[in-house]
Amino acid sequence: MENIEQLRKVATRAGKLLTSLSESIRQQKEELKLTEFYQEYSKAALYKLPKLSKGSVEYAVAEMEASGYIFKKKPSGNTMKYAMTIQNVIDLYFHRKVPKYRDRFDKAFTIFVCNLKGGGSKTVSTASLSHAFRAHPQLLFEDLRILAIDFDPQASLTMFLSHE
Repeated sequence: MENIEQLRKVATRAGKLLTSLSESIRQQKEELKLTEFYQEYSKAALYKLPKLSKGSVEYAVAEMEASGYIFKKKPSGNTMKYAMTIQNVIDLYFHRKVPKYRDRFDKAFTIFVCNLKGGGSKTVSTASLSHAFRAHPQLLFEDLRILAIDFDPQASLTMFLSHE
């Protein structure tokens, strides 16, 4: 019984520490304006993505803007250039009715990363895989939803990712 109480105390302290670290990281990201993924696409860059062409992008963007959709833009000299986020690109694929992974397959794809040796870069590998599956230009049309479960008591993966 005493061991269980000690375990609960350790768990409570670990939870408080993780919350404190997460809050600190969140504040730093807000201060540096790094709350969103940095990669942006020009309209011309979309022409090279899978299942898109110049004509299809131009037509879809015009249709979406006509219906009230607002794409991210940033100033470039005297004009505004498109600076599309990953979500903008995914929305464009959705508008074009490109089927997503979950529309074509009824089961999730599972990857389990493990290594019994400590320091075997499991956390970095898992974070890199998670990020790549979500943000790789060749996979954007799939609109993959990634769930990374961190069983590490140090919560390293939680700190790498959004940790919210």
